[in-house]
Amino acid sequence: GSPYFEATSLVTGFEQSAVADVPDFDHQNGLIARAALEMMAGRQVFSRLSEAAIAAGTAARPPCRFECISVDWDNAASCARVVSESGPRTATVVLDVGHNPPALQLLFNKLRKAFPTRPLRIVAGFSRDKDLASCLRLMSSQDTVKHIHLVQADHPRAAPPEKILESVSNDELV
Repeated sequence: GSPYFEATSLVTGFEQSAVADVPDFDHQNGLIARAALEMMAGRQVFSRLSEAAIAAGTAARPPCRFECISVDWDNAASCARVVSESGPRTATVVLDVGHNPPALQLLFNKLRKAFPTRPLRIVAGFSRDKDLASCLRLMSSQDTVKHIHLVQADHPRAAPPEKILESVSNDELV
C-alpha cells in the first residue's frame, strides 16, 4: 500500500507571521504544499521536480489572501482607484477570501494585530452553502467592525444579502 505520513513529521516551520502572535494561515498552507511536493519529488514520475521549482511554487501567494491595497476616492470619476502612494484620502483595503467561521476568526485576529486602532468596514459575500449565520455573528461581534455591507457575487452559488441577513435574528447582531 501507500506509505503513511504524519503531518507533524513532514511540515516544519509553523512559526508565527510577522504580525506577532497571529498564525499566517497562508504561510502554513504553503508549508503543507511544500511537504507534499517534497514527498512527490522522491517518486520517479516527479523526479524532475527541483528544489527551485518547489521554492518558487510555494513562495507564490494567491490573490485575496490578506492582500493589502491602497485606494483613493476620485471625485471627478465618482469611483475609487488603486494607488501606489498614500495620500490624505487614501484608505487601506484588505482583500481576503475567508469564507467560513474558522477562516474569518483567523482573519479578524490578523486584522486586530495589523490595524489595532482602526475601525473596520466589512464588505462580505458568501456562497449559499456556507454557515451564513455563524459568519455574520462573528463579523458583527468584532469590536472594531463599524459597518458591514453584504454583497452578492454574480455566481449561481452566491447567497443574496437578504438570505445572509435572514440566517440570524436581529437580536443576534451586536
